[in-house]
Amino acid sequence: MNHKARKEVETVISIVLERGGEYFRELRKSLTDSDRNLLQSLVYKEAIAHQDTMILQTKEDG
Repeated sequence: MNHKARKEVETVISIVLERGGEYFRELRKSLTDSDRNLLQSLVYKEAIAHQDTMILQTKEDG
């Protein structure tokens, strides 16, 4: 993702979180511990996969 696209995504996420905060709080409250753990696991795995991709791209570029 290029710098401009990343900034646009960050801007949109910021707006969504600002305007949808109450919705996300209520949604989180409605989840079971098991559901929250699953979501946390998925986010963690995605973050690791993203880091691996960035490392590979850096090695290919350098």
